Amino acid sequence: MDMLVKGTEGMKRRGKKVTYKSGGRCTQVDYILSRRCHLKEIGDCKVVPGESVARQHRVVVCRMRLETKKRKRVKTEPKIRWWKLKEEDGCRQFREKLQQALGGSEELPEDWEITAKVVRETGKNVLGVSAGQRKEDKESWWWNEEVQ
Repeated sequence: MDMLVKGTEGMKRRGKKVTYKSGGRCTQVDYILSRRCHLKEIGDCKVVPGESVARQHRVVVCRMRLETKKRKRVKTEPKIRWWKLKEEDGCRQFREKLQQALGGSEELPEDWEITAKVVRETGKNVLGVSAGQRKEDKESWWWNEEVQ
């Protein structure tokens, strides 16, 4: 992690730079620590005169410009509705169409890639394909009919 120490540098009055005052000594010992990649977001850094955090330490503040990034929507690809094979009608139709696609034989071809492609294509045609969109989570999933 590449860190950066930001102080009250620049042309400021002495009162705006002093962060520690004790026994007639005035120094700058308090800083703002941030990542170097966020340097452009940090603006003016100064001391608030008259306010103190501890007995001798003054408050150090900085002006920051925070940028919010929009989350990219994740695209999901459509999926074959394999769960329809649990239904008797869907299972029967799939079996018939698959036998037709394989040439009517009970034996499967030797090449697995060809067999897998035929099974997927038959599944798409018979069972259908989902829209490919995720359901957004809703906080009402736990409600029962009494609450609704």
